[in-house]
Amino acid sequence: MTAHSKIALHHVGGRWGNHPFPRPPTFAGDFIEVLYEADTDAIAAIPGAGKDRPSELIVIPACLADRDGDGLLHIYVNPGLTSLSELSRVLEHCYQNTFGVDFDFGNDGARLVQKRKVATRRLDGLIAAQPMPASRFPGSRVQSGEYEVLLGACDALDRNVCGLIVEVEFGEMYVGQRRFQESARRRGF
Repeated sequence: MTAHSKIALHHVGGRWGNHPFPRPPTFAGDFIEVLYEADTDAIAAIPGAGKDRPSELIVIPACLADRDGDGLLHIYVNPGLTSLSELSRVLEHCYQNTFGVDFDFGNDGARLVQKRKVATRRLDGLIAAQPMPASRFPGSRVQSGEYEVLLGACDALDRNVCGLIVEVEFGEMYVGQRRFQESARRRGF
């Protein structure tokens, strides 16, 4: 299958080297995965995590947001909690087991390790700057910044997208994050 006939899957928050879009094994080689990751410490491990998949993998080190500018990346002991936003203190007494992973927000897993300055980029600007395959099914799991990522991708969403896979919260997990209720009312997502 040529690159022009493959389905491009863009996913923001590529730390684990995966995309949530289901790929039946028969069609696994028909995809191009474009993963964006803000934490530069995670970039080197991403290709290894996807090495056994037949799809083509493109890794872009970028912190996506609603504007080009500067941001502060909050890095926690549990790297899956890394975000442009600070964890809410509401979670201090919460524990969750998801897919066999323990999230103990009140203990060491949610301890802030570092605040790192990062350049934020709009997805529309990145696409304009470097040609890449258009995404039909983008995904975003960026720990409280999904709404902002979508705002920075309005052109891409208007042109090519058939569907979205986006993580949302119904309760406050990060300080100042938009919850599903607010996002759905404002933009009609």
